[in-house]
Amino acid sequence: MSNATIRINRIEQDRIGDFLVRVAAMTLIMVLSSRAVIPIPGTPVPLTLQVFGLFVGALFMGPAESGLGMLLYVFLGATGLGVFAHNATLAQLGVGAGYVAGMVLAAPVIGILRQRVGDVWASITGLFMIYVSGTAYLCTVAHVSLFHAIVIGVLPFVAPDLMKVGVAAWMLRGIRP
Repeated sequence: MSNATIRINRIEQDRIGDFLVRVAAMTLIMVLSSRAVIPIPGTPVPLTLQVFGLFVGALFMGPAESGLGMLLYVFLGATGLGVFAHNATLAQLGVGAGYVAGMVLAAPVIGILRQRVGDVWASITGLFMIYVSGTAYLCTVAHVSLFHAIVIGVLPFVAPDLMKVGVAAWMLRGIRP
């Protein structure tokens, strides 16, 4: 094997290592952001920093790393680790499962869209995906109308989530790789 081949193999190993570190970092961001929980009266869904963590991770790390990081996050919850809000496992997640599913779908979309439409619009698109998924699941599990699901599962979160969009975009300006 030539020196050039050895150097290429090292570069590839470094890239794979960097990729895996970013996937793990995305998962860690989500676990830590789920620890900040504020119950909101009248809604079964708590306010957390998970959406903020998703925005930061997806905007900074890109579609593949954030998407796989979200899948790892859900996998950890499925194995019985309390990685979600209130230390819940996937089996204990309840009505919040629809929002988590939306985050899994939104992470790579945000990462892809950020270069095309900018951080804010990419995040708002992802937020819309989370709301649609969460609302649909809330209707199904809680047996409530679409209107009621929007009232208890979307409206209380719009203002705080839009603030999270702004803060994430502001934090990351000019520091992405």
